[in-house]
Parts: sequence; C-alpha cells; structure tokens
Amino acid sequence: MLACTIMLIPIFWMLGVKFLFFQICALTLLVLNIKNNKIIDLIKECKSIKLFSACIIAFMLCNIIAIFINPLGFEKSEFISSFYHLSYWGAGIILTIFFAANDEGDVSNLKVIKKAIYILAILQVVVFVISIIEWNFGDIWSEKHGLVYSVFPVMGTNTFLSEVTSINLSYVDWVNDIFKYRFNGFYMYPATAGITTLYLLCYCDDLKLFKDKINKIIKYIVIATLIITIYLTKSRMVYLSIVLGLAITICILCINKKNIKYVFITGATLLGISIIFIISFDIINKVILSRPESSIDRFATYLYGIKTALKFPLFGVGDKFSVEGIYLLIGSHSTYINILVKSGFLGLLFILIALGIVFVKIFKNKKSIGCIKSRNLWFVSSFLFITTTIWMFTEEIDWPSITSFFFFMNIGLIFSFEKIVRKMNEKSYENMKVCFVTSSGGHLTHLMQLKDWWIDKERFWVTFKKIDAESALEGENIYWCYYPTNRNIKNLIKNLFLAIKVIYKERPEVIISTGAAPAIPFFYVGKVFGVKLIYIEVYDRIDLATMTGKIVYPITDEFIIQWEEQRKHYKQSKLLGGLF
Repeated sequence: MLACTIMLIPIFWMLGVKFLFFQICALTLLVLNIKNNKIIDLIKECKSIKLFSACIIAFMLCNIIAIFINPLGFEKSEFISSFYHLSYWGAGIILTIFFAANDEGDVSNLKVIKKAIYILAILQVVVFVISIIEWNFGDIWSEKHGLVYSVFPVMGTNTFLSEVTSINLSYVDWVNDIFKYRFNGFYMYPATAGITTLYLLCYCDDLKLFKDKINKIIKYIVIATLIITIYLTKSRMVYLSIVLGLAITICILCINKKNIKYVFITGATLLGISIIFIISFDIINKVILSRPESSIDRFATYLYGIKTALKFPLFGVGDKFSVEGIYLLIGSHSTYINILVKSGFLGLLFILIALGIVFVKIFKNKKSIGCIKSRNLWFVSSFLFITTTIWMFTEEIDWPSITSFFFFMNIGLIFSFEKIVRKMNEKSYENMKVCFVTSSGGHLTHLMQLKDWWIDKERFWVTFKKIDAESALEGENIYWCYYPTNRNIKNLIKNLFLAIKVIYKERPEVIISTGAAPAIPFFYVGKVFGVKLIYIEVYDRIDLATMTGKIVYPITDEFIIQWEEQRKHYKQSKLLGGLF
C-alpha cells in the first residue's frame, strides 16, 4: 500500500493536488485497516507509540482550544488553515501506527517500499533535467499549475489554492541582484525539496531491469543527481541540518560506556576545528547570512512569535497572523515557533515530548543492531529523523505534504525497527562471514582453540606469512599482512590500506582478534564500515594490559577477558574463561 502511494506522488503533483496527498493517503489507510486487529493490539501493547500518539493528540487539542478561545479575535474563516495544518499531525499518527503494526514492517515489504522510492528518485532525475532545460531555454518567470487549476477557475482567486496547486520545477533566487537557479521539482518550495530528496537518497534501492553493470551505472547516476539537486535547492538550513544530523548520529552510534570520554574529546576537538574553519573562511557571512533580507524577516517573525506566546502562554492564539512592518506571517517558517504561537507552551511541550519519545526509541534500537544491514537501517532512520527535527527549526513540517509523509513513515520505521531487524540479524547470523585478524604464533593459537565454533562459518584470515601460520591455516582463505609491526609506522600505514581493501572487498559481519598490532587498523577501518568487533585479550597478560587491547578497547562491541583479574584494565569487558 505504501509503495503504491509513493509511486502516486508524481500523479498528485501533475494534478495539482499534492497539498492533499498526505491526508488522502492516511484516510485510505484508516478506511482499509479500521478493523485490523494488529493495529488494535499494537496500540494496546506498545507504550511508546501510545504515548507518542497521545502527545500529538494533546497538542492538537491545545490548538483547538486556542481556536475556540480566539484571544486575538480572528475571523472564523481564518481558522480553516489551522485545521488544515492540524490534519497533517492526525495523518501522521495514522501513518506511524500503520507502518509499525502492519506487515509493511516485514523486510520483504520494506524492500518493495525502497524500490518504489527508487522509481520516484528516477522520476525526480527526469524532472530535474527538464527544469534545467526550461531554465536555460524557457520562460523562468512563468508559474505553472496542475490540471485541477484549469478545471476549477476558483483556484486562481484564492492565494492559498493558487500556491499549493503550482508545479514549478524551479524557483528564482536573488543574490546580490543576480538571479540564480533553485531546484523545486515535486515539492512546495526548495527547502522542502532538499530535505525530501535526502529521504529519497537514503532509502532508494536499485531495480534489476538490466545487466548488473548497467543497473549499477544507473543507480550511481541517480545518486549523483540527487546529491546535485540537494545542493541546487540552495537551502542553507538543509545544508546545516545534514551536517549537524550526520555528526549527532555518528556520535550516538559510536558512543558507549567504554569510549564516552574519547568521543567527547574527539567531538570537542572537531567542534574547535570547525569553529576555526568557519571564522577563517567567513562561512557565516557567505552562507548563513548570504540572503540578509530573508534572515532579517525570519528573525523578526520568530521574535514577535515568542512575544505573542508570552502574552498567551497556555494555549497560544490558534493561528498564524500578519503584522504591519513584518513581511512574513507570525508563526511561519519554523515548526516550533508555529506550534508555540498556535497552541502555546503547553502544545509545544507535548510535541517536544513526542519527538523525545522517538529519540529515546533510537537509543533503544541501537541495542538491536546485529549485522551491517541492521546497522545501516538504524543509521539511515536515525539520521533522517534527527536531520528533519533540526530542519524544523526554520521550516514547517505541517505544510509540505510529501515531506510530512516521509517524516512520519520514517518514525513508523523507527518504532518497528526491532521487528524488522530481527529477521535481518537471524539471516545474517546464518550466513555470517568472519574475519580473523591475528599475529602468528601464540595469538593465532588462541583463535585455533575456537575451531569448533568457526569451522562451519564463512571466514577469512589476516596474519603474517610465517611457517607456523602457513601450516595451521593450510587450505584457508588468507590475506598476508605486513610485518614487523613493532614501532614500524611504514607497515602500519601499509596494513591500514590493506584493511580498507580487504574489508571493502569481503564485507565481513564480524572481526575477531586476539592481537596484536594487525588488529588495530582492521578494527578501526571495520568500525567505519559498521562491522561488529570482538577482541579477546590474550591468556598470559594478567597484571598488565596489552598495548593493542588498550588501543582497540574503546571501539569494540565485545571485549573478552580470560581471567577475572584482567577486568581491572577493562571495566566493561566480559569474562569468557581460558581458551586453553
């Protein structure tokens, strides 16, 4: 159902009714699943979804109460837009619950949805090419509308209807008295085009229509074009949201009890370098304040919106409104300020709690990561949610239908993550590929003691080319690494490039090592690739920690010790007992 809905997006766009796309989709899902026992059971059993939905409903009630109180004495007809915007949140609840409860949460159905997104991405590439041609050869000033606009003349007499039925491929942006191209495509305006294209980029899957090489070429072209279209939306907030969202998601993925201080130090260092870079290259003036009129207007409406909320703190004033001297509507161009103005601090509190519930679920989902595919799905879903919530500081989520659709679909995926990845992890364990990285000699002997476990696993080895290793690993798939490694920077660098080459080629699910030095580059490269890392501290080092153990300890998924006495060196380790 969701896959079909995604592929209908261009139809809604051409008809000029994309402003109703999300609501029609949600209403259809509700009608088709009104008696679905799975959904009823989910609402009863899942506290997080129940609380998430309750908070959004509570916010909607705050907004409705403000409408009935009407403290600023608006005309009743002005509240039509408020109810329209509230419909986005109601539709969001329906889509989230449906995705989390329905069989769409199954891995196979998720693949179908991703293929539908890929088809939409291909269509967007076509639209982008047409828009470039139009920009260079056509009339860039003309506003186009969907078919419904010509059928119903009343559309032209209403500013709202005229705007939402537009099918503008691109927009003109004035910078220093020079007009520049901004991609718009299927969407309401460039900022929504940028953030929604990010969803297409992260979730698209390829279609096996031709030979593998041709399919790969087409996919690379689509990916490259989507990246270009994100850039050509020229949305400063999209750029900033992506950078911050990526940084925050990486920190959440990497951080654990073993490495929290290292992550903090690394983050603080990178932040310092970023500040120096921003100041040195005057990024704030060149990018953030590149359109001063827009920035001034936004800050003015934000400030006035906060002042209004302070006058009516409990439920707000019910709707956005205009003020003489300020170009933008008060309560526009920010989801959070919008909510604050329309439903007060109480409504904003409920929305922040709802988003916080999703954020907590992201942390819980991290525990369910069991393979590279589940790690990738966690990263994509978490990154998109965090990026969008940052983007919402300067944009409204309850206005662009397609963006809202993907936002709430992604939240539904986050809530159903454990169910989806359970099958991924099981399948991955059945077909697990293991990389054993070790020095020769005693370190290799340690791993040979695990032969009963790894004998039926797909595996390969990375070790030194020495007589004992050649003898013990006869008939095995082996990559010979460089030695000596003690205080040898040259071989460390060579092993680093070897690690990149081998891990990219083999794509193991897990790397296991007992040391020594070869483990270091393979563990850190493996971490970047999302490989599970297991380190087993050697049997004969009890009083002192090994150098390799200390270096890889912060990034390991499991750190195994063979003696209880070794725990004083590795607080978050697990005792396995002696391998010998």
